Amino acid sequence: MAEPDNLWAICEECNAGTKSCFKSVDAVWMRDVMALNSVHMRLGETLKVFKGAPVPAQMMAFVSNQDDWRKRLRELRYLGWEIDVLNPNQPNGRVSSFYKLVKAMQWPEDPTAVIRRYEQERAKRNKNR
Repeated sequence: MAEPDNLWAICEECNAGTKSCFKSVDAVWMRDVMALNSVHMRLGETLKVFKGAPVPAQMMAFVSNQDDWRKRLRELRYLGWEIDVLNPNQPNGRVSSFYKLVKAMQWPEDPTAVIRRYEQERAKRNKNR
């Protein structure tokens, strides 16, 4: 039975792209990445498994399982990660977003805590200016 939270109102063309995106992913890997508690780790491990190939935004949104996933992805910079954002025009005139891993770093014990500390320290520095 379909869950209301899992229903998306999208056109047939977008639906076909979503299906092909998820067909390319190993089910065991998907289960393992979705078991990670940290949204930052889910996003980072998704980028790593694609080995430098562009990852569709739909995939990143799905593994993050939250609305502000783009902010969480940007926060990986605070850990030394480098990620390119690609927005190629499609033949139909639409723009699709993809994310490409340039540089990954080892995970700290609690990446979210490290990111929060970085943001707090940055806020203090900005306030003192």
